[in-house]
Amino acid sequence: MRRVAKLWKGELSLAEAFWLWGVVGILAISFGGQFLITRLILAGFVSGLLFFSYVLIAIGIGYLVLVSVGIWRSAAQYTGLRLWSWASRGMVIAVVLLNAYALTIVAMHSREDTSDPGKTGCNIEDYLKPTVEQPFVGLWKNSCSDNFGLAIDAQKDGLYSISFCGPGGCFKPGTYRRNTRLAGDPDYKIVDQNTIEVRGLDGFSRYTRCSKPLVVASSEAQSNATSHTDAPQPSAPVKVCR
Repeated sequence: MRRVAKLWKGELSLAEAFWLWGVVGILAISFGGQFLITRLILAGFVSGLLFFSYVLIAIGIGYLVLVSVGIWRSAAQYTGLRLWSWASRGMVIAVVLLNAYALTIVAMHSREDTSDPGKTGCNIEDYLKPTVEQPFVGLWKNSCSDNFGLAIDAQKDGLYSISFCGPGGCFKPGTYRRNTRLAGDPDYKIVDQNTIEVRGLDGFSRYTRCSKPLVVASSEAQSNATSHTDAPQPSAPVKVCR
């Protein structure tokens, strides 16, 4: 805590304040937050994801304020080449403005919970009905033994929604990844009818549709595409995830 107090007062060297607390510290919080969110998603805590995101954002803002003030004050007391003092303050201004812009974007897209009520990785296949027009509807997994995966569902105008589903719930269509036609999209590779590859932060990952759902008649296609997101589905026994 003593070092934190010195940082706030600008008593640390500019090099330590900028490189250690600024660059390394902000990167650690950023990647740590992304890792935690990813683990929460994989663990199935979809319904509580919005709350945890707000907590992480609050922590990030607090740390950014601490570091920005510390670097600004250390730059004021720097006795070396003034260029480094001006450059450090310029970086502080740029980072603060960039984060303010990012928070504005986040606020615009986080006004409602992204959880899809009543649907989980255990029962989502009851809602997924592929059609002749949209044959890739289904639950796709990295491994068939997983209790989580990507729910690909039919949407209007021939689009598909890509939603993560785990034991704790599913994302609403369109909130996890943007809707897509799959074919021709550079973020997706269709290997065959039951194998696709999806581009993520670490490159492409392969997903398999482990259970082969029955394709419904084409006369039902338009009804399904318009009812998945708006109309309630027939109630079914709740399955317990293991």
